[in-house]
Amino acid sequence: WSARMTPEQIGQMIDGAWAAYSAGDVDAFVEGFAPDMVYSDNASAETLHGRDAFKAYVVGWIQASSDGRITPTRKIVSGNRAAVELHAEFTHDRAPFYGVAPSGARGVFDFAMFVDVADGKIVKVVAYYSPATIMQFLGIMGTLPSRPADTVKPSGMDDS
Repeated sequence: WSARMTPEQIGQMIDGAWAAYSAGDVDAFVEGFAPDMVYSDNASAETLHGRDAFKAYVVGWIQASSDGRITPTRKIVSGNRAAVELHAEFTHDRAPFYGVAPSGARGVFDFAMFVDVADGKIVKVVAYYSPATIMQFLGIMGTLPSRPADTVKPSGMDDS
């Protein structure tokens, strides 16, 4: 038997985890994750299995930035699942990140994740974000056009 967490408890657990991340405390961040948790994101074909693998991934983000902050901006909790919107801000100033040397560049982006909870721990996280945002921030990729519809007209359209 396991006690079901209330939506408020799940929301507090998510907020607490990201507050620990923003404080640079990776141990406190991963404390609320189950040892056999699973992490995947839409930008990578790799799925991480286990809290230790996830912790190693998170350490890379924390080590790369002296001021990394990720803040949940909105949460919707239903049953044992939460949909979370997050806002990230960081400066790439301390360590290589995805193989790129620190540049001092400032990154700001929003992303979303779904979180599954069981037995008081986060057991699954699926993150959704644009990898182009990270590549642009790191200088690997140029800026995408902001409004491609303004430059391309559908066939059959005239200027009148």
